[in-house]
Amino acid sequence: MPPSKVQRDRSREAILNAAGRLFRKHGYDGIGIDGIMTSAGLTRGAFYAHFPSKAALFAAVVSEDNAFLARLRARGATDAAGLRHEAQAIAAYYLEPANRERIGEICTLSAVNQDTARSGEALRHAFGEAFARIAAEFDRLEPGERSSGRPSDEALLIVTLAIGSHALSRAMDGHPIADRIQRLAGERIQALIAGLGMAIGAADAAE
Repeated sequence: MPPSKVQRDRSREAILNAAGRLFRKHGYDGIGIDGIMTSAGLTRGAFYAHFPSKAALFAAVVSEDNAFLARLRARGATDAAGLRHEAQAIAAYYLEPANRERIGEICTLSAVNQDTARSGEALRHAFGEAFARIAAEFDRLEPGERSSGRPSDEALLIVTLAIGSHALSRAMDGHPIADRIQRLAGERIQALIAGLGMAIGAADAAE
């Protein structure tokens, strides 16, 4: 009997989860399909029912395995001020030096950015789209609304500072400057989040 859609979806999710974890830990070249499928508890033959290649799987991980975006989408505040406050808490957790390794284990965009830079155009595009979705979610200031997918300059800067400072501080972990980088980025991010939507709101009030 062929597998049901539920079974196929579960298998795909298991592959994505295993691949994301292993790509973040070992890099794209540090793990093969066999290792990913063993970690997922599936056979190598099952891989090709979901992905045509390892590169396609990597692109799917970049696009879909995104803890930063998931946390932002899970915000439950009922007004703009509350959504900003929750975003500030998420950003503070992300940039807390004590959480550096934990974030490295779950943040795909920080962990694989150099692998992506060495990859083809399609994967770099997928990375850019994932980055833009995170930024656009920072701009969401109405409960329940869908982010526009077209982030503001401020939101793009927030995500650049967050992911960039995390990746750099992790690369120099143990050096005193690593904590300073994250603290400085975090302070700037808090101010940027506090101002999200304010210029638009002030313009509307003036009309």
